[in-house]
Amino acid sequence: MKEKVDMREETLGILELLRPVAPADLIRLGRNYDGGYVFSSRSLANCSHFISCGLSYDWSFEIELKESRPDLPIVAFDRTSGFNSTMLYWVLKNFGKIALYPFRFLGVQDTPAQSWGKISMMLRMKQLFSGNLQFVKKHIGLESNSGVQSFGELLEHSSGYGVKLDVEGTEYELLDTIIDKLDKIELLLIEFHNVEENIDAIVPFLKATRATHYVQHVHGNNYDSVNSFGFLNSIELTIAKKDSGYQPESAEVLTYPVKDLDFPNDRRKPDVGFNFLATD
Repeated sequence: MKEKVDMREETLGILELLRPVAPADLIRLGRNYDGGYVFSSRSLANCSHFISCGLSYDWSFEIELKESRPDLPIVAFDRTSGFNSTMLYWVLKNFGKIALYPFRFLGVQDTPAQSWGKISMMLRMKQLFSGNLQFVKKHIGLESNSGVQSFGELLEHSSGYGVKLDVEGTEYELLDTIIDKLDKIELLLIEFHNVEENIDAIVPFLKATRATHYVQHVHGNNYDSVNSFGFLNSIELTIAKKDSGYQPESAEVLTYPVKDLDFPNDRRKPDVGFNFLATD
């Protein structure tokens, strides 16, 4: 007979692992809604390379990262991105949003300027991905082949990496590699999908990183539903290496989202937050 799980005790344990230590220098790069990430400017300054995995058709984060750190080599990977029929669909969809904006009761949220910004970003992809920002039309995985780049191989040749992982579930295949190469990673921006289904992988991962790294920020993706732990079933985590400026006693922010830094991924619905006071 399976032992009954105390959900309250388990929830408090998971929340404690997710509890951020929030430095005073948090910044946001990328769009205010879906596509932006929050982290410490000091942690970014510690990065000597950046690997971005998962673009879809929004590279506002990568562009702002390039602008903020023109000296930082950035490589972005996504086999589905680039000029193809899906991009054409998104371009046409945003033209449609411009036409329908006067009739906002139909559910159009973006202003014409915002929609045009997305169109311009997509059509200027070749121009934007130049200089210190490069695009590779491959997915990230465990082993390299014609359409996949090995994640481990990317981390073999240097250190001081910043990493963004938004790879729609493939992140769970890469957790062992991250732990193995953790000393090389300064900053990790990772979205965990289907959290409740994969909690048995997330909890050991967070425990394994605690000695050298810490959770710097947490945000729930409100495109997903609330799970039995009381938070959204897709979560965006910022995990950073403990450096000389790390002060665990400085965690003053206990409720999330944080005003002016966090925004709902789906702006038509409110954010679902985290209240870490509940773990006291």
